[in-house]
Amino acid sequence: MVEELTNKINLIFKSPLRINQKVDALKRFVIPSMDFEMLTNSFRANDMIKLDKLIRSLVNKHIKQLSTPIPFFHTSWRDGGLGIQSLHERLYAFRLKQCGEVLTSTDNHTKQLFSIWLEEEERLRNIAKADDDDVSTFLDWKVKSDGSLDQSHNGTDCIFIRAFKATRKLRLELHISEDGDIIISNADNKEKFTVHSKCVMRKIVQILYKRWHSKLVSMKMKGHTFTTLYNNKISNFYFSPSPPNVNDNLLSFTIAARCNNLPTGEVISHNNETPECRLCNKQLKDTLAHRLNNCDPKKSKYTIRHNKVVQEVMASLKKASRIQFVFHENTTISLRGAPQLPPSVRNLRPDLWFVNPANGVLNIVEVTVPYGQMDDRTDCDPQSTLKLRMEEKLQKYLPLVKAVEDAINIKVNLYVIVVSSLGAVPSSTLVSLRKLLFNNKRLAEATARKISLAAIRGSALIYWNIRMNAGEIDANGSANLGDNEVNSSDDQVIDPDDTLFTDSQFATDQTNHDVVGDVSPLGEGLIHFSTSASEYDGLNDM
Repeated sequence: MVEELTNKINLIFKSPLRINQKVDALKRFVIPSMDFEMLTNSFRANDMIKLDKLIRSLVNKHIKQLSTPIPFFHTSWRDGGLGIQSLHERLYAFRLKQCGEVLTSTDNHTKQLFSIWLEEEERLRNIAKADDDDVSTFLDWKVKSDGSLDQSHNGTDCIFIRAFKATRKLRLELHISEDGDIIISNADNKEKFTVHSKCVMRKIVQILYKRWHSKLVSMKMKGHTFTTLYNNKISNFYFSPSPPNVNDNLLSFTIAARCNNLPTGEVISHNNETPECRLCNKQLKDTLAHRLNNCDPKKSKYTIRHNKVVQEVMASLKKASRIQFVFHENTTISLRGAPQLPPSVRNLRPDLWFVNPANGVLNIVEVTVPYGQMDDRTDCDPQSTLKLRMEEKLQKYLPLVKAVEDAINIKVNLYVIVVSSLGAVPSSTLVSLRKLLFNNKRLAEATARKISLAAIRGSALIYWNIRMNAGEIDANGSANLGDNEVNSSDDQVIDPDDTLFTDSQFATDQTNHDVVGDVSPLGEGLIHFSTSASEYDGLNDM
């Protein structure tokens, strides 16, 4: 049976499918086919450990990485991981599920039979019952300080003993309430859940997913970006149960970048001191955050990535209403016949603004593309850089909103769109998009996916050092730098996070970052994956 499963897994990963399709096939066709054998205890735990290692090695081989953190594989896709359940843990989870089902069965004969069996097992092993002051992790059995069972005799292996051992392996507790409900507790934080027997497996999987995510974010170097991806299916739709049609090289880049596995100076130096960036003269460390967001010679490319996000928002606005809005990109706000604004806000240039002729409301859209992580440089508790950047934008543009309302006597709405350079879209951005797009929830979610994809695609091109312009890039991933004008935001201030370029033409970047390893997959169709609305409209509630 194990050999057959190994062949199935190898067959999937030898196929020409994209990595998200391979992961989906694994979760749909291989893992569920093992459930019956797991229930009947046909697998050994060591066999499941070997299969887990096989799956991880095949995924790493596909994305050309060697050190993808193990928690990433077993973290839910909603939290930024691949959502591949650990087969080793799944085996033990089924043992708990089986024990809970027979002891709370709706069939009285089944319930009575296994209750008698349980009493006989307790009598045979002379298992001590736990008092109020005693520790108990399974039913009402007393356990010792080391977690082992307090018994005076050994007995045969049965579903109850296997379930008890499973609680130790999974660091869970299982009890039956007086009402016959199953109580599952997380031994790590003593959090308790009362569930029906049919929901035992689902609840255990949720606990394990959350635990793996906690392990992932605790890895300061490899998991720091996943703090912005928790419980965010919009930002993580790439590995959802409905895999989108996204270029495979881009998917591999997404995994490597979010896990900070790309060969930057920080990664190559391992635990040694991170070397400085060779491109800029700021004496800044060569980290992924620096390369994607704060390297001066890359400013023109940061601007193009930023403007691609603005264009996606503008395209959705055109679809959201039949009214033909007159859009103003990266210009100061001035209306015909209106008085001049105060000098303090007169020169501010929002990324996009337009007047809705249906209600006479002036709408201001401001976009920012920071690097998503927790910022612990502040005096208070660490906060997400996405939240901090949104607050900075609000603080900067709210005076403009008030000045326009006072001077022109018109209602003004300000929408701040935040998306990280690795595609994390916070809930505040989704709320802003929904309001901006006239409460069209479906279009707002589709737009959020588009701007996430636009940000990641721009970051991939920046890292691979491909020349970009505002137009299309050919199938080979090459582009000619022309005299295209690049929109910028706020000529007064250059933001260090999304680094908006202010020149009317973008400069040619002749200096390249040192790239180590095979990290420039410029294959056929690199940029020609579809990002049309129809493609995203099929991705409903995942």
